[in-house]
Amino acid sequence: MSFRPLDNYLRAYRKQLGLKQSEVAAMIGCARCQISRYERRHRLPCLRIVRTYEALSGVPAAELFAGVLERAHKDTKRWRLKLDPRIDGNNPTTTGGFSIAHANRHRVFALSVHSQSFGFVVFEDSNRLLDWGVRSFRSGMNAVKIQAGEKLSALLNEYKPAVIVMPELAKGTYAKTVPMLATLHQQILSRRISVTFIPRYVANAKLAGPGSNKDDVASILAKQFPVIASKLPPKRKIWQSEDYRMGIFDAMALGAAYLSL
Repeated sequence: MSFRPLDNYLRAYRKQLGLKQSEVAAMIGCARCQISRYERRHRLPCLRIVRTYEALSGVPAAELFAGVLERAHKDTKRWRLKLDPRIDGNNPTTTGGFSIAHANRHRVFALSVHSQSFGFVVFEDSNRLLDWGVRSFRSGMNAVKIQAGEKLSALLNEYKPAVIVMPELAKGTYAKTVPMLATLHQQILSRRISVTFIPRYVANAKLAGPGSNKDDVASILAKQFPVIASKLPPKRKIWQSEDYRMGIFDAMALGAAYLSL
């Protein structure tokens, strides 16, 4: 499935390197808020900073800023044709290598909802992670100010996935998650994004074999994607509550299972 690449992949490569925004800011020589603006695509960095990012990540600028370059090439082609109709637009430079690299990628947003949070993982093809994390929507004394719907909306606006993968509700699903799933589902429907529901036992069996549990699956995924290995929580004892980080691996299992179908 073809889609437009992101303007930049700065956050994805930073997270793969295991760096914080403040650490990148110190290396580049700017404020942390500037790094946040670059990663959220609110501002374009100058050439010096682009070159610094290139040296830091070891990734060419054409890959780091794939969407920006694709848009620039399209704009250039359009103006060339407008200014001189004789130009047929078949110049090979207008189809830079970055667009070929992205042509067959599949951006998938995997989502796992729990009683007070949701875990998410953004895949760009089966072997590449763009982003991952957990967003809380707890209530009570420590209630968060930004609600789950707004948090999901921001992520969907940023990554514009082709498909969203969610767990199929099993009988006896924890009652508190049902209203939240309805809220999140409304955000998804308003964008007309394709949604696929996969039962958790199917995802587990696909990745770790029949009879496997989420700890088995999480361990396999941590080996397959070393960049998130540090997020793998220890196996919980029967009397312990589940570590919030398991939400990342729950979502990743759904996305990986979908991409392997």
